[in-house]
Amino acid sequence: RVPVSDMIRVCLNQQCANIKKLGRAVACVPSDVVVWADTFWLGQALQNVIDNAIYYGVSGVCVGANDVGDVVNIYVINDSPILPDYVCQKAFERYFSVGSGQAGEHKGTGLGLTLVKQIIGLHGGTVSFSQIDKEALIKSYPHCQLQGENFVVVEIVLSKII
Repeated sequence: RVPVSDMIRVCLNQQCANIKKLGRAVACVPSDVVVWADTFWLGQALQNVIDNAIYYGVSGVCVGANDVGDVVNIYVINDSPILPDYVCQKAFERYFSVGSGQAGEHKGTGLGLTLVKQIIGLHGGTVSFSQIDKEALIKSYPHCQLQGENFVVVEIVLSKII
């Protein structure tokens, strides 16, 4: 039994140094949903997704969860430059990595999102990576008030405890 908001707060607290260093604004949308998950492994998955959102975003990150019937949708959203289509298609492939756009820096080995997909799959869930525009952000995630016109969304869907 994992309270999602508590797990998100723990992950964000562990990212404080990166948040300050990169000057990101971070919002955590409160939720009282609970999922079936291994606390350690869900924490690792969320930590990878949040770390990427902070690092690759332009100025802000929004993290939260929605109760959707029998499942919980955990989302991590950042404002981002428009990415080529192949990035969304290959995001979870082993060793796939893109530059950050920060003075040509390159981050990681390309295993983080692959690990996320495996962890979430072992929990019976799914994970997706997509881009949306400002209109879709306002419609689908009204509590996320991020600046910019383009956003990257990573959604994790897990069974909730009823």
